[in-house]
Amino acid sequence: MTCEEAENLISARIDGELFADDPAAVALEAHLTGCATCRAMAEAMAVQDAALVRAFAPERRVANTVAERVAAPLSVRRASPQRRWIIGLAASAIAASVFISVATLWPRHHRDDSRATATPPATQPAADLIAQVALSTGEVFTCPADKTDEWKPLTSGAAIATGDRVRTSPSARVELVMADGSQVRLNGETEATLSGDRCVELKQGQLWSAVPEKAQPLCVVALPVAEANDRVTVVTPPGARVDFRCESKSSVLTAVEGSATVTDARGGEARVSSGNAMTLVNGLASASSGASDVLLTTRWLNDLLVLKGGNDPEVAARVKELLSRINQENPATRAIEGPVTPGPIEQMVRSQGERWSNPFACHVRSPESLNDPAARVTAARLLADLAPPSAITDLIALLADRDGQIRFYAATALHRLTGQTLGRSPADCSTDAPATAEQTRRAWQAWWDQHNAQGT
Repeated sequence: MTCEEAENLISARIDGELFADDPAAVALEAHLTGCATCRAMAEAMAVQDAALVRAFAPERRVANTVAERVAAPLSVRRASPQRRWIIGLAASAIAASVFISVATLWPRHHRDDSRATATPPATQPAADLIAQVALSTGEVFTCPADKTDEWKPLTSGAAIATGDRVRTSPSARVELVMADGSQVRLNGETEATLSGDRCVELKQGQLWSAVPEKAQPLCVVALPVAEANDRVTVVTPPGARVDFRCESKSSVLTAVEGSATVTDARGGEARVSSGNAMTLVNGLASASSGASDVLLTTRWLNDLLVLKGGNDPEVAARVKELLSRINQENPATRAIEGPVTPGPIEQMVRSQGERWSNPFACHVRSPESLNDPAARVTAARLLADLAPPSAITDLIALLADRDGQIRFYAATALHRLTGQTLGRSPADCSTDAPATAEQTRRAWQAWWDQHNAQGT
């Protein structure tokens, strides 16, 4: 498979037109495994798609609402099959034209009417819509409330109605965002139903929830014991973030940020404070409750976070946590050379490969990182081993950094990716004076401009 063919298939996969059992999908995965450039392109396209979905979500709801209102007076029930087909086509055309109009005029509308106090009725979402898919990776499916077993693929930007079930494949992750900004994320092999009244029914798997400060609490109801009728209820209050893993005989509630309340199968209520966890056995709260390793408990979220881009506030906060923990695992000052056995958090980051490259590069470039030089150096050290070819431009810029260790690791990464040193080894770069470092940076930039233009 050529890189051009891979690019077309990546677009098809993002658009939901390519499924895992398709031979072309298998061939694409094989190509991405061996081609770092296409892997980086796939990640960048996924980030761009997620950003566009979030940006145009309000306009999409406007278009759907207007289309429904225009098409409602048409009597579809009594129409002939041919007429129903024509009406359906007309409604689709109305939705498309309204969406284009709103997407074009929406920014101007908000600028012109910024002082208005009333919200136009057309901007309100349909009453039965409860959430929208913001991010997804892997195969995610949905089944309408009125269907028993009619599962269909769910893609980014899709709307979720009240009562719809959502299910993820083993390697899939999905983020659902509600109208008030509350987030519900599902891990692999998870099934949940989004009910009304701020409630999510968790049949199995692992769920993460976050509720904004001024929103209403979110309730998660689970049935961890298959043969029982009693349920476990977890409440995420405003400003809190909670991780809840539900299994056949036991469940674990982790208060990631803020406190959470759990009611067990007998009606006993307990409060779990931030950073702590509680285990429920056969639907009953266990006496053991204590500190939890939140980063490891929620490591499955990383597959979604890396899709948001390094400048996303949540991703930036996650990077700071990761780097801080990595340095705590190895408190001794690291020499520029010499092997050090990685701790659990660093092993987790390394297992995810180059996907953390962009967030770490953004951190090293950020002015805020100067307040923690040790974490900054750790990020550069990981970039030396994990950065893909798409990071070469960022690495070249770091060759003129004021920190010698940053320059060392940037030069190390460039040598790994290109096989070149341009006459300045990583050790040389680490001791260069500012003027020499700038000369090295310019030489590398000129070299890269030439070879990148030639496609070599």
